[in-house]
Amino acid sequence: MTPIHVLVRFEARPDTVIQFTRVLEQVRHDLPHVAGCRGVRVFADCGDPCRFTLLECWDTAAAHQAHLEKVVSSGTWSEIVGLLASEPVSGDLAEWP
Repeated sequence: MTPIHVLVRFEARPDTVIQFTRVLEQVRHDLPHVAGCRGVRVFADCGDPCRFTLLECWDTAAAHQAHLEKVVSSGTWSEIVGLLASEPVSGDLAEWP
């Protein structure tokens, strides 16, 4: 089975960046325990303290989608988006041969 990688870019509002980094710490801790998640890496932008990138690895796109549906239905996604300056940008990636 070929894993799928998900790249998500976030820009926190300056007034919520500390709160958002706490969310990222929780994600880094909890996400690897979600069924189908192989791991997550969190990156901070060297030039902008409000910008962050997640690189997630999933067994399948379906496993990632199931996780997203749970995050949205629980209201967690709305809480996260409330900390952001703009909508996150994401994309699914497959490792190139």
